[in-house]
Amino acid sequence: MAYNAGFERNRIRELAQWFDDLAPALDALQPRIVDLFQIAREHCYHPAMAGSWSLRAIARAFAPDVDMDVTLDPALGVTVGRTAQSVYALMEKPGQTLPVRHACRQALQAHGQRETEVLRALVGVMERAGE
Repeated sequence: MAYNAGFERNRIRELAQWFDDLAPALDALQPRIVDLFQIAREHCYHPAMAGSWSLRAIARAFAPDVDMDVTLDPALGVTVGRTAQSVYALMEKPGQTLPVRHACRQALQAHGQRETEVLRALVGVMERAGE
């Protein structure tokens, strides 16, 4: 399952180009991807989404206890936005220190786990609605 399957499909295609040995398995994933964005957009809405279909809006509506901000330890002495994109950009910045790269990687992994939690909550809402 994915939220914005087009993005995920493109990343999987890129990985298949970079890793020939994994290409058959990665290509086999493509037809199995289910886009929760499309299903949600057609079948559910919550006022907390305030007209937005972003994953943050989905989290506000269906998993309000999940914090979607990506944060780094202030002791690192770096300033960055609270989005995955800004933390990734900091991690990839030329000359970045190893401790900052490591902290960014951990923060992004934790963020991915929270995104998965939001998608599970969304699927749960859809399953209950179908009962």
